Amino acid sequence: MLARFRFACTAFALLFAALPSHGQEGPYNVRVVLRAETKGQPTVLQPADVRVQFAGKKVPVQRLEPLISNRTTKPLQVAILIDDGLRGSFGSQVSDIRQFAADLAAQHVSVGVAYMQNGRAVFGEGGFTSDPEVVAKQLRLSMGGAGISASPYFCLQDLIKNWPGDRTAPRAVLMITNGIDLYNGAPTPNNQYSPYVQSAIQDAQRAGVPVYSIYYGRFDNHPGYASFSGQSYLGDLADSTGANTFNQGSLNPPSISPYLKQFEKNLNESWLLSFQTGTRKLEPLKVDGAKGTKLYVQRMAQGNDATAAVLR
Repeated sequence: MLARFRFACTAFALLFAALPSHGQEGPYNVRVVLRAETKGQPTVLQPADVRVQFAGKKVPVQRLEPLISNRTTKPLQVAILIDDGLRGSFGSQVSDIRQFAADLAAQHVSVGVAYMQNGRAVFGEGGFTSDPEVVAKQLRLSMGGAGISASPYFCLQDLIKNWPGDRTAPRAVLMITNGIDLYNGAPTPNNQYSPYVQSAIQDAQRAGVPVYSIYYGRFDNHPGYASFSGQSYLGDLADSTGANTFNQGSLNPPSISPYLKQFEKNLNESWLLSFQTGTRKLEPLKVDGAKGTKLYVQRMAQGNDATAAVLR
């Protein structure tokens, strides 16, 4: 089990980088995904329950709405990104994913299935859809060739940069992969940092997309340290985007259905938090409140006037 830091009751974002300034002052609209984790039923949050500090200054909450709701004008888009290098044993999981996708579609969620191939996220016919039958046709057995993805993180970057759906809609990603970055050299204890992983993390942060993952191993090419390395990268990716990662053991589960249900629960615990700032820079973000509830948010926020259309 990998040890990963969690933020309880307070979600805190670190300063990473800045968007280029255009010599203008705001207001700029900011939207981030906030997850309020509970043991029982999801917490119903009100704007007054949440306190926000951006760039060290208190800012009022403009809007707080559930991530999944039939009242939103644009439904949540969930991309299921599957490593095409997973072995044939993964085929037994396809029926669980198909049922999971149908359950999400019934909740006013648009789902799309893509496979990691040569650094790209290749979608099946139909793209994002709320039609379970279309999603079912997108699912297939993985090809099973080791290294066919090139790197899971290249594929994630391709997905985010070339998102085939509505980029102004709320978005989330679920990756199913071993998480190993073959382009970073040998996965030894002295080589646990990958610039490619960090680049993918920053792309996801700038886009405001939480990236969840289910670790699913290939025992022919990642014994020992490689398995640890892949899980460590996936954990860092999840923590940095306010998401979660599942199956941190050394063995593949007989069924990933429990993890899919946990992912669905996390989505139902998540909220779209909107506020305004006077800067386009990526700045520290601190969110607290909701006593007795654990809050998770990405580690940096993006001020971007291009998102204004989805905040109304």
